[in-house]
This record gives sequence, structure tokens and C-alpha cells, in this order.
Amino acid sequence: MPPLRPCFAKFCRALRFPAVLLLTFFLLGTAPAYRPTPATETAQAINAFTFDFLRQVPPELFEKNTVLSPQSIFHNYAMSFVGSAGKTREELAQAFHFPPDENLLLTQLTAIRAQVKNDPTAQSTLLNAVWIGGRTEFKQDYKNRLTGNFGAALFDDTFGNPQRSSDVINRWIHDHTAGRVNDVVSSDDLQSERPTPNVVLHPALVLVNVAYFKSEWAARFSSEATTPQPFHLSPAESQPVPMMAQIHHFDYAEDTDFQYVELPYKEGTFSLGVLLPRKNISIPSLLKKIDADRLATLRENAFTHEVDLLLPKFEMRTTLELPEPLKALGIASAFDQEKADFSPMFNRTYEAANLFIRHSRQQAWIKTDEEGTEAAAATTTTHFSIGCSSMDMQPPPAIFHADHPFAVFLLHRPSQTILFTGWYVSPER
Repeated sequence: MPPLRPCFAKFCRALRFPAVLLLTFFLLGTAPAYRPTPATETAQAINAFTFDFLRQVPPELFEKNTVLSPQSIFHNYAMSFVGSAGKTREELAQAFHFPPDENLLLTQLTAIRAQVKNDPTAQSTLLNAVWIGGRTEFKQDYKNRLTGNFGAALFDDTFGNPQRSSDVINRWIHDHTAGRVNDVVSSDDLQSERPTPNVVLHPALVLVNVAYFKSEWAARFSSEATTPQPFHLSPAESQPVPMMAQIHHFDYAEDTDFQYVELPYKEGTFSLGVLLPRKNISIPSLLKKIDADRLATLRENAFTHEVDLLLPKFEMRTTLELPEPLKALGIASAFDQEKADFSPMFNRTYEAANLFIRHSRQQAWIKTDEEGTEAAAATTTTHFSIGCSSMDMQPPPAIFHADHPFAVFLLHRPSQTILFTGWYVSPER
């Protein structure tokens, strides 16, 4: 990488003293980075599912700037998992890496939600809500689990007016994501269907999880240091992008394929991990080389180190239909009106002979600039019923210039989980 311009380097040196950032690097003599408590079984499951899911998203997303919250999907589908049985339960457990002890899963999910929601250092939340009813009689035990184990707000709805129902759900999502996520559920999602003269499909259950985060950097970037810099979309193509810059101490690590830097938000409870391939490679190639264990190893090997950092400002929004990626992970029966087994949820009747997942969608948004990061996501899953009608020595700064495609991970340090993730591939995508 070329050296910074002299005037800019002088400016950055002036910023070193008031900086309050951590950093990691595995050079002998540097100070060890933040050392978290070991991740729980459920935290490990969330992170493992995150990477499994990212590899299954539609190919067109690999060519776009993308943000997702697999953790939000995890919480959402856990509400379906506890009401599942048979093959459906087996498939959900395998795809999401749910711990075999359901009580352990529920206890640890509750702890993660509480840690995120009650963190005083950021505006952050993980919330569940459920709209329930239609022509389906749900078991009281399942409703108790939704409110007790998942802390879900429970709303009764006949779904008789799809437009009104979708407006109500979308307003709740809007209000709990500071207006950043909108129109996730459409009125068409809640329309009854008649695939054959003797069969009618009715909306019966809408499960919602929202994740929201907003915080300032522990040490802000100076807007005066942000300048247009080339971003290399590929080895042969580049475009200018507003590039934030600073030289500070961060948690930094590297291995044969990647450089990794972790930028803490104020008080250090949350952080943004940036994973930069040493070579300019595609996102699918990046995802083939990284998983939850390798990311954890990079974080464990990190040391506090001075870093010469360039990072693009970015804002991303992604809306993704979830059934196909989840089917690719082995969840088949849950989406099949004949094979789905959610019998622990409801009482079978003539008008509600079975339940299955008809629609499932996530919308996520993130913005990162000189001051900090704001991110939001909402995951919705709609079940339909089927029935009959009716250190001392300072080494030189590590050069970390994110000037080609890279991945990001918004991390909650106490739970050791990835709250949001995604990738940046182009200033115009």
C-alpha cells in the first residue's frame, strides 16, 4: 500500500493521543486484546448458522452490498421450533444448530435478548412479537411459551382484513426499529388461498423478530479526513468512494488469507469487525475461506496494535425471501402444507387440519459513517393453516486499507454473537 500523504499522516499522528480504541495483532510484545468469556452453546449455534446461511443466499446478492441479521432469523425460527415435532423438528434443529436441550436454548436466548436490550452503552434491542388467531385454535401452552420464554408481545388477529393486519404489523416493526425497517409484510401475504375447490389456506400465525442497534464509535473518525479514494471492485476495475481514515490502536489480527480489525463502539460492549481478504476475491470465495471457528480464532489471536485504517462510508438495505436459503440448509417439511408438523402449536379441527410456513422474509438496513453505526432488521414468518372450506516496543502501524471487497460483522461482545453481518463490494451497489 502507498504511504499516507505527509500532511494527512501528520494529522493522524495528532489524533493518536485522545483515541480510546482497542486493537489486536499477534506480534511478540504487543498487548493482548479484549478477552471475552467463552460463548455459550446457543451463541456458538447462532454464529455457526450465520455462516451456513450466508453461503446459501441468492447469487445476485454476492454482487451487491448486502446486510443481513441471521441472528434475527435464529430467534424468529426458534419460536417455530418449540412448536414443532417429528421430521420438521429434526430439520430445524440441524439447520439452526439448536442445542439438544431445549430448556438450555430458551434460557440462553433469553439471556442474549436481555443483554442486548438492557445494554446502557448503545440503543440496542432484540424483540419478538406474534400475531395469532385466524381460524386456528392455538394451544395455551404454546402461547405461554411465546410470552414467557420468548418475551413476545402477543396480539390476537382474525386476519379478516389483510390490509389492516399488515398495516398493524408493519407499524409495530417501524416503531421498534426507529423507522428504519418498513413494509416487511404485505397484504398479499395474509390473503386466504384456495388451491383446490375443497382446500382453503388461511393465515394463522405471524412471528416477528426485530433487531436494532445504534451507537457512536469509541473514537470517531474525523469528517475532515474523509476523502475520495479508489475502491477496487476487481483487480481490473476501480471506482472512487468516500473513504474514512484514522491511525489508532485497535484489535488487529491477520493470517494467511485475511486481515481482521475490530472497531469498538463507545464503552466497548459492541464492535464492528472488518474482514479484509489479502487478495481481491469474490464474496463467494471469501465465504469459502471463513467460518465461525476461523473468525473466533482471528479474534482470539488479536493484539492491541496501531493500525493505519481506511474504511468506506456505507449504507445498505437488503430484503430477502428466506424459504429457499433455508430449504438449501435442509429445512423442507416446514414449508410443505402436507408434511409440516407443528402439532404442538394447535388443536386440529376441520378448518385447521395442519399448519405450515407460507411466507418468511427479512429486511435489514445498516449505515456506517464517521460518528458510528445504526442498523436494523426485521424477520417475519407467517404460518398458514390448511383445512376444508368452511505493547513497550511499538511496531510500525499495520496497514489496513479496505479498498476492495470485504465483510463486516457487528458483534455483541458479552454474548459473543454476531448481530448483523454483510459485505461491501461497490460504492454504487
